[in-house]
Amino acid sequence: MVAVDVAAGRSVAAADGSEVSARERPIGEEARAAGTTSRTLRHYDAIGLLPPSRTGPGGQHPYDEAALVRLQRVRLLRDLGLGPTETAKALDGERDADTAAFVRDAVRAYAERVR
Repeated sequence: MVAVDVAAGRSVAAADGSEVSARERPIGEEARAAGTTSRTLRHYDAIGLLPPSRTGPGGQHPYDEAALVRLQRVRLLRDLGLGPTETAKALDGERDADTAAFVRDAVRAYAERVR
């Protein structure tokens, strides 16, 4: 567990003894916080969907709060049925008609399922 002092923005020690910014979490902690695995985060990084905030010493991949928000959006869109390409387009602001229609249809289908 990382003792985080976000307001101060200081570096803190992660569970493995490495040092990260108080505004960032190591990949394993980010994955646990989001209810997923570090393997999934590495896959999302490999396909360009969720790059880490930076690459640290020894190849560490810390993620900041903005990345956690993006991860939650990725998971929501995935749960709505969007694939990686459509998800990336939706999150990166591409407003082509096909992506917009796909997202709209996915939201409608989800709304029907939860009724």
